[in-house]
Amino acid sequence: MTRTQLSAAAFAISALFAGQAIAATEAPVTREHVKAQLAAAVQSGNIVISENGDRMKDVFPHNYPAQPASTVTREQVKANLVEAVRNGEVAFSESGRKLNEVFPYNYPA
Repeated sequence: MTRTQLSAAAFAISALFAGQAIAATEAPVTREHVKAQLAAAVQSGNIVISENGDRMKDVFPHNYPAQPASTVTREQVKANLVEAVRNGEVAFSESGRKLNEVFPYNYPA
């Protein structure tokens, strides 16, 4: 076997075991849990009723209570953003890694 074939085989085997390990740590979902989730979704109007993704609360808003407005002020949001940028807590890429994870030497420990 060539080096590339060995690497591919090793990767495939490690991916198989990693997937099984992740699946083994998750607790099985019970029927009662699924029923409770469905009841909560129906009550909140988060059930999709059309092919284009319309939800019950979007089509019939008068049947569902309005969502509470945010209590955070614009200045608080701006201050939180400045702090996050200073500490490197903003997303660097679509993978979800943060700047302080990618470039740890640019930020305080």
